[in-house]
Amino acid sequence: MIVSVLAPQAFARAGFSGELTGPITDLAATPGNAQVALTWSGPGFATSFQPQYKAQSSGTWLNFGSSLAPTARSATVTSLTNGTPYDFQVLTGGSGDLVALG
Repeated sequence: MIVSVLAPQAFARAGFSGELTGPITDLAATPGNAQVALTWSGPGFATSFQPQYKAQSSGTWLNFGSSLAPTARSATVTSLTNGTPYDFQVLTGGSGDLVALG
């Protein structure tokens, strides 16, 4: 399995575009059999984290599971296809929806 980890980006709460929650840092991906274990560091003031993935041949990001608690610093993305290259990112959120700024 080929994985790549995208550079962290800043995200904000929906409707509050001036209030950044800040990017995650140190995102790492460890491939396994049809899965990838993600770990990261995040801003202490984030209220949720949302792991996302996509096949590199696709332009569509998919959420993996539900938003994670603000104390979460890892997730294992399952049901992947071995041999398929994937990209991974983790969004940070405030108390509203997760929205990319850029």
